[in-house]
Amino acid sequence: MGATTPDGLGELIAAAYKANDAEAIRDLYEEDAVLANSVAGYTAVGRDAIIEKHKENFALEIAWDDGDTPVSVEVGDYVISHVTFQRHVTLPDGTHHDGEGRSTVVVKRGSDGTWRFLIDHA
Repeated sequence: MGATTPDGLGELIAAAYKANDAEAIRDLYEEDAVLANSVAGYTAVGRDAIIEKHKENFALEIAWDDGDTPVSVEVGDYVISHVTFQRHVTLPDGTHHDGEGRSTVVVKRGSDGTWRFLIDHA
């Protein structure tokens, strides 16, 4: 099931992480989407690479809290959003990392009416 609103993407990603279900994330990205994290130093291009990166992230204990209300602009079938957040990460060895981040995403409404990430950058 896909996201029927741009905001629904975040809810579905959170549910997939809670369930450790990378395949639930597959349809939330365009086939040629980009997932990038400058701080962590990775860029994944395409659904398969993005799913593999999310699987790696499942090994981490990640919690995030949105800081500000997202700023979004919708133009036709595209939305660009920017938000700041607090991230709390626990590595498999028990090491904790807390920090602030910024996320910018571009999402696109497909011909089937569902929204998918085109660019997901944190």
